[in-house]
Amino acid sequence: MQQNTLSTTLSFGGGEGGGDGVLQDLEIAGRLVDKHLNYDSSFPSLLDMLRVSPQGSATVSGLSESDYPNSGDPRSIRHLSFTRKVPLPSELMHHFQHMQCNCMMGLFPEINRAWLTIDSDIYVWVYEDGRDLAYFDGLHETILSVGLVKPKAGVFKKYIEYLLCLTTTSEIVLLGVSFSQTADEEGNSGMHLLPEPLFSVPTDGSYILTIKGTNDGRIFMGAKDGCLYELVYQAEDGWFSRKCQKVNHSRSTISYLLPFLAFSEDDPINQVEVDDSRHILYTLSEKGTITVYDLDADGKNSLYVIDFYFVYSLTVDKSNFKNVVSLCPISTSESPHIHLVVVTGTGVRLYYTTMPLVGGLTQRPSQLTLLHVRLPPGFAANATVYRPTKVHKALYSHGTGVLCSNESNEADTVWTMSSDQYPYHPTLAESQSTHAVDGFVWALADVTPQLWCSALNPTTPQGTKPPLLVTQHQQSPRQLVLLSATGAHVLTFLRPVDQLRQMLEESGGAESNMVKEFFSAMTPTQACATALIIATDPHRPNAQVAEWATRALFLYGANPPPAPVTFTPQTPAGYNFHPTQVSTPMPGQATNTAIVQDAQFSPLHNALYLYLARILRPVWASPVAKETLVEGKPVLMSSMSAEELGFLAERVDLLAKFLLTNQGGTTPLQPLNASNTTLNITRYGGDGSERASLLALRSLLSQALEVLKLMTVLSTHNFTTITGSLQKEIREQLRTMTFRDLVLTGREVCRSLIMALLDRYHGDNASADAISERLRDICPGLYRIEDAKLAKANEIILAAKANTNKAEKEKGFKEAVALCKQIGHHVNVNGISSQLASGGAYEGVVDLCLSVAAQRDPAGLALHYYKNNEPADDHQGYMAFTSRYHGDNASADAISERLRDICPGLYRIEDAKLAKANEIILAAKANTNKAEKEKGFKEAVALCKQIGHHVNVNGISSQLASGGAYEGVVDLCLSVAAQRDPAGLALHYYKNNEPADDHQGYMAFTSRMECYRVIMDQLNQLVGAGVVPQTSPTVPSRPGPPTPPPSTLPSTDATQYANQMMNLIVGSNDELSHVTLYQWLVDTNRTDRLLAITSPYLETFLTRSNGQSPLHHLLWRYYERNRDYFKAAKTLLLLAEQIGDTPVNVRVEYLSRALMCLSSCEMNTASSYSDFMLHMEEKKEVARVQLMVLDALQGEGASADVIAQVNSSLLTLTTLYEKFAEPWALWECKLAIVHCAGHSEPQLVQSIWTNLIDRELERSRVEPVETRVDSLSSKIKALARLYSANPNYFPLEHIIKECEIRSVRLRTNTSWVVTALQGCGIQVSRLINIYHKLYRSGDSVWEVERSPYHLLGVLAHLITMLVDNEATVQPPQKRALREQCLDYVAEYLTDLGASADASAGVISAHLKTCQAKLERFV
Repeated sequence: MQQNTLSTTLSFGGGEGGGDGVLQDLEIAGRLVDKHLNYDSSFPSLLDMLRVSPQGSATVSGLSESDYPNSGDPRSIRHLSFTRKVPLPSELMHHFQHMQCNCMMGLFPEINRAWLTIDSDIYVWVYEDGRDLAYFDGLHETILSVGLVKPKAGVFKKYIEYLLCLTTTSEIVLLGVSFSQTADEEGNSGMHLLPEPLFSVPTDGSYILTIKGTNDGRIFMGAKDGCLYELVYQAEDGWFSRKCQKVNHSRSTISYLLPFLAFSEDDPINQVEVDDSRHILYTLSEKGTITVYDLDADGKNSLYVIDFYFVYSLTVDKSNFKNVVSLCPISTSESPHIHLVVVTGTGVRLYYTTMPLVGGLTQRPSQLTLLHVRLPPGFAANATVYRPTKVHKALYSHGTGVLCSNESNEADTVWTMSSDQYPYHPTLAESQSTHAVDGFVWALADVTPQLWCSALNPTTPQGTKPPLLVTQHQQSPRQLVLLSATGAHVLTFLRPVDQLRQMLEESGGAESNMVKEFFSAMTPTQACATALIIATDPHRPNAQVAEWATRALFLYGANPPPAPVTFTPQTPAGYNFHPTQVSTPMPGQATNTAIVQDAQFSPLHNALYLYLARILRPVWASPVAKETLVEGKPVLMSSMSAEELGFLAERVDLLAKFLLTNQGGTTPLQPLNASNTTLNITRYGGDGSERASLLALRSLLSQALEVLKLMTVLSTHNFTTITGSLQKEIREQLRTMTFRDLVLTGREVCRSLIMALLDRYHGDNASADAISERLRDICPGLYRIEDAKLAKANEIILAAKANTNKAEKEKGFKEAVALCKQIGHHVNVNGISSQLASGGAYEGVVDLCLSVAAQRDPAGLALHYYKNNEPADDHQGYMAFTSRYHGDNASADAISERLRDICPGLYRIEDAKLAKANEIILAAKANTNKAEKEKGFKEAVALCKQIGHHVNVNGISSQLASGGAYEGVVDLCLSVAAQRDPAGLALHYYKNNEPADDHQGYMAFTSRMECYRVIMDQLNQLVGAGVVPQTSPTVPSRPGPPTPPPSTLPSTDATQYANQMMNLIVGSNDELSHVTLYQWLVDTNRTDRLLAITSPYLETFLTRSNGQSPLHHLLWRYYERNRDYFKAAKTLLLLAEQIGDTPVNVRVEYLSRALMCLSSCEMNTASSYSDFMLHMEEKKEVARVQLMVLDALQGEGASADVIAQVNSSLLTLTTLYEKFAEPWALWECKLAIVHCAGHSEPQLVQSIWTNLIDRELERSRVEPVETRVDSLSSKIKALARLYSANPNYFPLEHIIKECEIRSVRLRTNTSWVVTALQGCGIQVSRLINIYHKLYRSGDSVWEVERSPYHLLGVLAHLITMLVDNEATVQPPQKRALREQCLDYVAEYLTDLGASADASAGVISAHLKTCQAKLERFV
């Protein structure tokens, strides 16, 4: 499955602290949501998965095993569940008795109905349960085609919701379809067909075979004469047009005037399809011609574009492309570039476009170009399934393909292929399944229920719909309906969440291997996000399943990746090199013991963020409000309805409750309890970063939930009116604000909205108090008790100002001041004082200001600082002093000089340079001139490099990165690393495998790693694998606010910056920085980028072991990329031979790739090469036998230990035979082993064949005799393809004898052995000689079996076959064969004439007939 690249590293600063900490954590959590949303939108497009280049030729897929991946347990990748079968309505059965001419069936998926025509009558019913049967019997001729279309707007009355188009040999009829207003208990309304046709036009001799409508009401028809017609209808007659008429789009006017010019042979149109998203129409003719029509950008016109006569691919067998059976348009929501899928009779899918790929998407169709050929399952070299044949119906819809194959007359085989399981796979990968359906499939349709609100599933920035994996929490499972003569078969495609739920129910818990494999196949993060849907489902009928899902979350998702092992300099033993994980501080460097800078998060943590991102995806980046004109004035309206906002709020609330419910006990979410001081930090990678991140998530959940509920209330109480009363600045800010902005930084806007809502009900105390109470319930964080009191105080002040009674006015002001004094820390003193002053309450102004001042400094620290002449060692005073200068016009240089004079011990020259560098960075970030900005950053970096030992690399790098100076980040970090280790001890320590007794090397190594980690953190921030780490809380290096975190960059800029940083590292001669970058690329699964690097250090890195396995899986690719094929082959051999749990099929693949590398090697004439090639080929042959043994053992139900033994390494033939094939009686494997070993002892081979025949019959002992012999025949044919070329391993005479003996014992048809051997390619003449030899051998076994002349009966059948198929015998051989057979027959008749056996007479008569035929055989 896809790899999740969202395992991020973070550092949090004060997530539990005051307001600034909460806002900071909200911002960090919001950025994590951004990254998960970006990840969900970064799935490869269909064009990318098909690997189509703009100028290249058509590509092919389906030949590799990765195109149709298989899993160890088939249940872990199943995507289809046979739901139910609904028979045809019983009322229809008696109507078939009167059928005379024609019967058809089909589906109307738009209205959940199926239809049936019997001659001139049509019946329509609900296919889900067979109810609501409607019919129309007003026609007098046989119905030829049926179609359901939407009517054009404004032509018919509103109660006519659809048009039913029926065609006969003489007329085209339009019937109105309406539905009753009242619905039944299930919400379904009854269907009614209007008794009188709306329109009826003559066909003019055209036999209409298929009908298709567009979304805007146009009706197109394909006819037997090969023409495309349109039924044009309108409300009234025009000057030159009638209300309803038939228009031909295929022939020009001159064809009508001069009919003899249209003499081409008819090619009936069997299918018409419309792409409503692009307004393109396609037709498919009986001979395979595809025609494209452009309906124009608005869908109003019709313009013929091109005819495409189907041609064959030169790289694939032509027989796979015969008989085009279906056209399937692809909408723009699935792919903007690929427009059409064509399915052939063998299941091959062909992907086409109608416009050049290099132009814009607004082009109109001008061509039909093949882009890709997708072969069905069964073409891969190791395919375990057969290929589909005789496909007659096909469907493709949003990544799901369905093939109906009529391989037997009794039932259809339905093949389904779905890419929903692999949305992030770089190439098109599909799970596949087959199901048998009773009878022949007449029709099929995708009837997946639509999402109740399309706004909840917006498109990605690329304009396509996201994968099912992203929307499964709100999207119904895909459903497919197949219609056959036995009824409707409703099939349901399982979403990943349905698969997991079913696995949990089947296994009765979360500990089964099946559930474990699901988490492994999907990756733990994606699987945990899927399990969260079950665990948070409020409507679950079985609470036990939710508990199992929760158990699975903690069982497979709670453990983070292995944490770095940190040692003090005195105990460096056992230290391993993990450049992406080192976080050990330098001696003397301050460290925050609660939260260190680096931590690897658990899959469960990432899944919580990922699931929240998917819930909020419809609104996160969308505007909160949209501006529209009402009566010529711009007003704001909510972008989503109250129902939609309520739906999202419910989902967020469920996730928040899950987080709250599972935060206690022994579960890994225990650290969510902010008051818990006994945190077991070893559960979290050695630090509290995951705990802090989860706290940030909880804050984000709470904030998002409150904002959603607030927006729901505002939408309920007329959002437009409320926003109309906002101040202009707030209103303008709201107009441009997204939901993300509103949640993370829009607290003041929310409070303004709340105040505007309360102002709307000003004067109505009951309503205002009720709304205030309601707001306190749903959003206590946005509308705190202090806000309620402040709102009440405002209301009292406004009432007092309007009151003319002086005493009551003063009483009101005093009451308002008293309320404000209760919440002094939260009062906007300036605003309240202005209101009091405007009402003349100046006493209240003084009283309020003095009270608030006392509350803000309850300990009197300000007075103490003032009376002590502002001492330099008073840190709080110092902060106040510097903050007074901030924002003043005084120069920062003057302040710095002053500080150097008064406190040189606290403010060193290095601090002055660092402050200057900070000043330069801030000025550069604010500068809009690009050249001056870059110059400023370079100047700041140069200053910092002068004081490398004193620089906080992390902090300076964060500031540089926030300004886009990523070159400066690399330059600074590499320079500081070199200054910290001038003697190069770290490199010596690394190259000597990090010895435990090298303390100086250890210190230098960890010191360098701190610098390199800063670069890696910035790379993580840029490429989406992490976020920028925060420094531990320290005194700021200069006056002013802390440096704000960098904003999220556009993906293109981020990629450019990341490549720039990597190129700078690669261009440096710092080998350890290379190693750190290489390890980061490996850890983040960017191996292609790693192997693209040209560096002398790369091979050393890949071959270094350091107590671990070398990166052989990358090393062979490195050698292959550099055309060192011989080394690549040797590395692949090491991978194939390595001891471990590598599956045998993977080992076979390694050996195959090694042979491919050797074939490309230039030294293929050397003797060493030849020997190595021979050795590899022998290894591969033995490995294939081992794979065969493994498959056989799995079929026999061998234990996991036995399977592990087979997978442990490449085994010898002797081991395979003695330890597995012999004890388990694997006769077919025994035959393969002796064949591979070249051991051709006749008795052993014959014994194997005898047991193989008996085992095959024993396996099917409960089946009918015909089935048993058919199974044995198939097995003999399969083995003949492998061994018939070598008689030592395919002893034909022995096989015939053993099979005929079983034939006598089973008393079955005497010809089955002959038929099976003919299927193996053995000629009849050879069979006659072998049977004659067996007969003449005089073996007593036939007497024992009481069938002494059984072989003569078979010989008589063989001779009859020879005579009846004399065309297969070459003329020179006829005479000799005739004489030989006549001699044999004469001998047989002599023997039979002397026998008293009951069967002798019958066989003798048969032989005499053969004798007579042979006499004429010339």
